[in-house]
Amino acid sequence: FEISMAKISAMFQMGQYLHYLTTGEEKIRNGNDDLFLCPFSFYKTKDSVRLSIGIVSDEQFARFCQLIIGKPEWIKQFPTNIIRLNNSKEINAELSAIFSKKNSTEWLDLCKKYQIACTKVNKVSEALEQPFGKNLVEYTKCNFPIIPVIPRY
Repeated sequence: FEISMAKISAMFQMGQYLHYLTTGEEKIRNGNDDLFLCPFSFYKTKDSVRLSIGIVSDEQFARFCQLIIGKPEWIKQFPTNIIRLNNSKEINAELSAIFSKKNSTEWLDLCKKYQIACTKVNKVSEALEQPFGKNLVEYTKCNFPIIPVIPRY
């Protein structure tokens, strides 16, 4: 059984391929920012934890602005995802500044309370302690860690 690394890589870029095929436009990813949704990225908090925030609708964005980040003026300034994407550099810079003012638990609690997709981004050491991480690694006969092409989940 073989797996093509090129095919796996292509699957991770499916949105970019579909966008090109439907519009003819090349989209290049900028860091961790999503190509099709804004805000949808990673933000560092006051306690140096990275949070992943994902806003997938205009209604969620309005809730996020009003109840979580205290920027109700953004609802009218950036009412649609396409407008947010066109201003993503400005939005993400401002969000980085905002998220740096509170600890991760405060942001996580607020996002949970108002149903905004948000999670802590684990460090590698933390990810390996999670059930999926523990099942990801196998050891050779000489106790060398490996990650098989098809991990056990």
